[in-house]
Amino acid sequence: MSKRLSELMELEIIDVSEGSKFGTIADCDIVFNRLSGEIESLITTPNFSFFSFKNKDYIELPWNKRINVFKKTILFDLKTKF
Repeated sequence: MSKRLSELMELEIIDVSEGSKFGTIADCDIVFNRLSGEIESLITTPNFSFFSFKNKDYIELPWNKRINVFKKTILFDLKTKF
């Protein structure tokens, strides 16, 4: 299933292991692999404040920890080791 970047930006991010919500992908920075162009991780702040990045108060969501991408959500399992 392919999605446009504009569609991805609207997806709500949820960690199923904790039941935590991290906002949408639009609230995150996306880290790409420079060679392959693949997504490596999403970086977000706990309270979604831009100024939190100054204090390095952020959460990294590794792309390989995602479980599935649905129509309106993307699920991560941050506790499971892959």
